[in-house]
Amino acid sequence: MSNYTGYRCPVCGKAFAQGDDVVVCPDCGAPHHRECYRSLGRCAYEEKHAAGEAWNRTRSFRPFSSAPTARSIAAW
Repeated sequence: MSNYTGYRCPVCGKAFAQGDDVVVCPDCGAPHHRECYRSLGRCAYEEKHAAGEAWNRTRSFRPFSSAPTARSIAAW
């Protein structure tokens, strides 16, 4: 799993810390705390999926065509 230390969870707003249980959206790649993703029941950026955008480490979105391949969420 990539290191997301210093980035913030879009659900709770807390910065990810070393050892946090982080999952990424299989559609856009945005990281979330596993429990936050589970409690919301979807990606916090779901509205951007229809626009064809993907999360990247610059904390912005870009078109899917330039995004890395989607990652799957680890088994719950």
